[in-house]
Amino acid sequence: METFQKLFSSFITPFPARDWAIALILLIALFVGLVSYAAYLFMGIRAGTIVGEAPTISGVLPNVSRADLMNTLEVYRIKRTKFESGEF
Repeated sequence: METFQKLFSSFITPFPARDWAIALILLIALFVGLVSYAAYLFMGIRAGTIVGEAPTISGVLPNVSRADLMNTLEVYRIKRTKFESGEF
């Protein structure tokens, strides 16, 4: 516990060399991180892995007949009638 108190108490007193070193290390780390992220985005977009074509649909889509549509329409007509009459 005393080492933490000594560590934080040392930041209270200004020490320009240490303060500039900490600031420069943080700025360099931020710069490297931003450059790395930009390179990741550049390479990913260029390769098409981040932003690319939409996946193509493979397989056969189901066929819907007119009778199926009429059955569905009839079900919703019955639901509408029940809703309007108050039979939830």
